[in-house]
Amino acid sequence: MIEKTEYSSSFGSAMFFFSLAHILFLYQLSIYRCKFLWILIIGTLLEITLIVLFHTSLFQVVLILLIVGLFLFLSSSYYVFFKE
Repeated sequence: MIEKTEYSSSFGSAMFFFSLAHILFLYQLSIYRCKFLWILIIGTLLEITLIVLFHTSLFQVVLILLIVGLFLFLSSSYYVFFKE
């Protein structure tokens, strides 16, 4: 049986990055910028593909969530703060 707290910090970090990316996505929607949707589509397809390919353990799934969440946050941050 998996201990409940074994992956909770990694999963919490993944959800933190997803939440920050979501805030940036909502900001972009509020100023009528829709080009960020490509970032969201790529991130979603990447997440689905990686989970389908690498799901032998719960740690792999949580790690994929963390990587994709970080990718979405960093790419949307770049798009919001450094692109015009």
